[in-house]
Amino acid sequence: MRKVQATYIDPHASPPRSTGQQAFVFLVGLLTLPLLFDGGKLCYIRWAAMFGPIPTVSTPSLDLVHLYLDEASVLLRRAYQHAFRRGPWRPEWAVGMLAFSLMVGVLVMRHHRLK
Repeated sequence: MRKVQATYIDPHASPPRSTGQQAFVFLVGLLTLPLLFDGGKLCYIRWAAMFGPIPTVSTPSLDLVHLYLDEASVLLRRAYQHAFRRGPWRPEWAVGMLAFSLMVGVLVMRHHRLK
């Protein structure tokens, strides 16, 4: 009896990644490594706190991300605060009406889909 070599073809397999994609994945990994390291330090400190006094730890990359996010939120708040204060309506009413109209729209679309 002759032996036949089995070939496995995976129809769901993606084509091999190009060099550019691999470089992008490597770059993203390098950029997130300090954040993961600082997160690991925080986890270790929380674990160590169960067994004694809480030590201090420095997390420069997480502190830098926090600083940038705070500055960005302040800049965005200043930029759009003027536009929302000068509107012909109160923002809390406008947001409420927007949420209500979105809910009504979802219900109407769902009703038509069930027919």
